[in-house]
Amino acid sequence: MVKAHLIAVGSELFLPGHEDSNTLFLRHRLFELGIPVVGVSVVGDDETALVRVLEAVPRGANVIILTGGLGPTEDDVTKKAVARSLHKSLRYDDKVQAQLEQFFASRKRKMPENNLRQALIPVGARVLDNAVGTAPGILMEERGCLYFLLPGPPREMEPMFETQVVPLLRQKFGERRIVQRHFRLTGIPESAADQIAAPIYRRYADVATTILSKPGDIQIILTAADDAAGGAASLERLAGELAKVLQEYIYSADGEPLESVVGRLLADRRMRLAVAESCTGGLLAKRITDVPGASAYFLGGVVCYDNVLKQELAGVPADILDRHGSVSSTAASALAAGIRRKTVADLSLAITGIAGPGGATPDKPVGLVYIGLSYADKLAVKKFQFYGDRERIRFQATQMAMELLRRVLLARPVGD
Repeated sequence: MVKAHLIAVGSELFLPGHEDSNTLFLRHRLFELGIPVVGVSVVGDDETALVRVLEAVPRGANVIILTGGLGPTEDDVTKKAVARSLHKSLRYDDKVQAQLEQFFASRKRKMPENNLRQALIPVGARVLDNAVGTAPGILMEERGCLYFLLPGPPREMEPMFETQVVPLLRQKFGERRIVQRHFRLTGIPESAADQIAAPIYRRYADVATTILSKPGDIQIILTAADDAAGGAASLERLAGELAKVLQEYIYSADGEPLESVVGRLLADRRMRLAVAESCTGGLLAKRITDVPGASAYFLGGVVCYDNVLKQELAGVPADILDRHGSVSSTAASALAAGIRRKTVADLSLAITGIAGPGGATPDKPVGLVYIGLSYADKLAVKKFQFYGDRERIRFQATQMAMELLRRVLLARPVGD
């Protein structure tokens, strides 16, 4: 399988406001070309440090692309470092020197002496013309690995990549395509999901498995090359096995966020939703309305922290709040029922809890959340204990609220 490693060169990349954009562009384009990027490095203008980075590139990478460090100044060390790591010498290239002289002559400027450094080319290398600037690109092939040295300015690097590197990659490796499957899960910790999935995905060496996780949302991304080796077929077999063992927790098989999945289910069923939020402060409504077209199924809702507003806006009886408190199963149930009644919605969600960092009691710790759901002639309430900071607790609360709704829309019992 063809794999690429990217190296961005330049001390300025470590300064605020000078973040690298070249490797982001290259990651996207290489993926489209069927060449996955397996590593990205950023190194300053230090020849020895760059040599160490080159020596540390995993042997599996057979395309190495360096951007930056090809200019005329003393700190432009990319060519010297690559030549040193490959035990090559540098020589002046007459054609490149002539092109440099022509470049400055066409602009009626005298060429500075240090620009001649750009005509130094590693022995055996191929020069890639720069139609925009003075720094030529370089291609070297050693031990089955292609080394592309490209200029740092994106206005020079991007056209050189498109016009010269892309044809060379296609010539060398043929037309390629990468296939992916993107599962998203909720309701299970990352460690538990991996314990179930790892014995399966480890059997598929030709499929790369990546697990991304944050509280309440786990992503399992499968990547393979669609080539004669059968990577795509392997990926589909692996996806089928994972879907079977993790089906209880998978809410999307194509990377869609939960709010999009829930929105589509509501729209398909022509059902309308209302919400009442306390500790999440409108985050649930925000996530729902982040999806274009949400007005087709989302009526709206209220954010009611104060008990008076819980009574006036969501119809929660005062005696429930007095007897049980606003953070309780009974209050969550009353919030869900009340907002549904006031809005005449088909379904309603309510969230109340303690997001922290303050407000906890011995009986009601930070992270305690009750979620109420009113639908048909039923009223369900689930109690959760979330962990983390305020932001994480609030996100997890909205995630589980939408997951409860998803299960109801799929006619799966809330208690499952």
